[in-house]
Amino acid sequence: MTVDQSGLVVDVTIVERWRDSVPPRELGELLRTTANTALLERVTAQLAEGAPRPSGPAQPAAALGDAGGDPAGVVARGLKQELQHLLARFDTELEQYRAELTKAAQTPTTGVAANGVVSVSLGGNGFTAVELEPAWLHTARHTEIRVTVLSAFQDAQRRTAHAAIAPPASVARLVELGSDPQALLRALGLGG
Repeated sequence: MTVDQSGLVVDVTIVERWRDSVPPRELGELLRTTANTALLERVTAQLAEGAPRPSGPAQPAAALGDAGGDPAGVVARGLKQELQHLLARFDTELEQYRAELTKAAQTPTTGVAANGVVSVSLGGNGFTAVELEPAWLHTARHTEIRVTVLSAFQDAQRRTAHAAIAPPASVARLVELGSDPQALLRALGLGG
């Protein structure tokens, strides 16, 4: 099982002779366990690497403006007012965002492969079930199983409610402003 930087399942490996080492009735549980292990390893690696950088495009330095070293100038005053306004809303909006994400993460969802023979359930603690139609599994080739299982995993992750929750405006803007510290300092009249 391979997951990308954001924790999405991007590949599943099913060897040609998988039936020699895994009874067909146990394949779903093995896939569920393997997917959860891959997610845990991805999270552990991210924690070891440090906090992830924002993935969105950073605002160009020129767009912030340059206070020309004058912290009392028009550009710096405007940015300070914006920062005060953002920080005043930040705690409340961040708490609401956390609550929405927590609720979404705890809402179970199920993804199904297009042909309906594989379903993957996702809950608050990762993948909770992988079910494969026994009659189909008995005759399916390993390559067909791989593609079908991958599509069900991806459908489950696509359906998760938290994937559609955007961060609040204050959080997004503060991340954007902090993405280029030198430009921020110039706009505040504190950098050269």
